[in-house]
Amino acid sequence: MLRVLLFCALLCLTLSCERAKPEISFYHWRSNYSSDSRSENLLRELEVKKLVVHVFDVDWSEERNMPELKAQLKTNAPFPPNIEIVPIVYLTRRAMANAEPNMLLSLIIEQSEKCLGISRKQWKSFHWDCDWNSETREPFFRFLNLAAKALPTTEQVSTLRLSQIKYASKSGIPPVKRGVLMLYNVGEFRQYSEMNSILNYASVEPYLESIVAYPLPLDLALPVFQWGIHYRLGEVQGIISEPELESLLSDAAWKKQGDTLFQARSGFFNSGRYFKPGDVVKLESTSPGDCESAAAWIRPHWKNTTFTLYFYHLNSPIVYAHSPESFRAVSAVFP
Repeated sequence: MLRVLLFCALLCLTLSCERAKPEISFYHWRSNYSSDSRSENLLRELEVKKLVVHVFDVDWSEERNMPELKAQLKTNAPFPPNIEIVPIVYLTRRAMANAEPNMLLSLIIEQSEKCLGISRKQWKSFHWDCDWNSETREPFFRFLNLAAKALPTTEQVSTLRLSQIKYASKSGIPPVKRGVLMLYNVGEFRQYSEMNSILNYASVEPYLESIVAYPLPLDLALPVFQWGIHYRLGEVQGIISEPELESLLSDAAWKKQGDTLFQARSGFFNSGRYFKPGDVVKLESTSPGDCESAAAWIRPHWKNTTFTLYFYHLNSPIVYAHSPESFRAVSAVFP
């Protein structure tokens, strides 16, 4: 009898661990969706069941006194079969502060259907990305309540920054079913000396203790991408995204200083951006290995036994430089 009980206990523990293993998913954050064998093979090998697709940004036009859609998605090929497509929309604080919520919601739903070519009746989940503050919290939360009523069969999910979790009493808890903790862009990129503003332990550590107490069920998003930070005399001039970065750093006008710093030899334009002699671009990147380290930081403070592990973002050259096993290794941190 004792052996039977021990066997049952071990079996339950094993099944529990299997249930706790997170589901792997990705964000698609390019403004064009086209057929790509590399991404489709990766999704298939990792048995990805859903893909979160950025549909557009919503900003506010002062000149027109109305919401303005930016970076709208263009689909040039059908989405992969047998994968759930989850829309995500980024809402600026200006849009939240100025737009009438009902009108804004109707616009977003209508345009999301057009961009994705997928009826709202087929949406199982909708993700909202908004870095709200004390001034925009109330309109954003009111907007989320309206979205839940307008899309009653669609689960509403909000992204969360570390600061919104640590200072939840001030930030408020969004009225949604789930949150996605975005564990990236945590450092201060305006500081030239910052080692890696995308992801580093020193920036994350002060927030870890507060994660376990957060009342919403949480999913986790980790970064696999790169960007460049353009500095002039130590002051930030802008962020350079991956598509622009690749062509920019191949230019012979740069003098390489170590592995991550590039200094302009002379003045020149690239993709509409002007670089003066002496300007510096600092390359920052994160890999699945960095994500594995981040998962280890957060694991002791993670209470969610069933959740999705998102990687930001599909289509990054760094994603394609790593095997499916490297992504599974991140998931394996959560037994």
